[in-house]
Amino acid sequence: MAFELEYPWEGCKGYIVFHKKEQRNMLIVIRGDGTRTTTPYARYLMSVKVGRLLTKDEQVDHIDEDKTNDDIDNLQILSNYDNVQKHFDIKNKRSVMIELTCPVCKITFERSPQRVNFKLKQGKKPTCSRTCGYVWGKRTLSNRSK
Repeated sequence: MAFELEYPWEGCKGYIVFHKKEQRNMLIVIRGDGTRTTTPYARYLMSVKVGRLLTKDEQVDHIDEDKTNDDIDNLQILSNYDNVQKHFDIKNKRSVMIELTCPVCKITFERSPQRVNFKLKQGKKPTCSRTCGYVWGKRTLSNRSK
């Protein structure tokens, strides 16, 4: 059943559906001209609360990590970076880092196991930066040609 949407979505109607793949409530918005768009219901609730449409750089985060809990007290606005960082911290991947020494400049640096394994599968050695990676690649290429 469609209902009238509040500011800043005035002049539009909408109805809520549950998106099985994303496991969250979605709002189907029907504009006055009949065109439709879909947005997460939590994003709609937060835009009504702050009284403006959210920008592309803003994410609505569920504090308790339950995407079905659209209680306004459970929602917060985060930047894309902060949202990714929060989920990264929650999965505790930051504490699992490998300390390496750059073969070019000899400084120590940290990388996630996923990034190290990816480089090794490609037959490359992890370096601290793209610049050192370029230098290392040139060295190994010139050694192979001799």
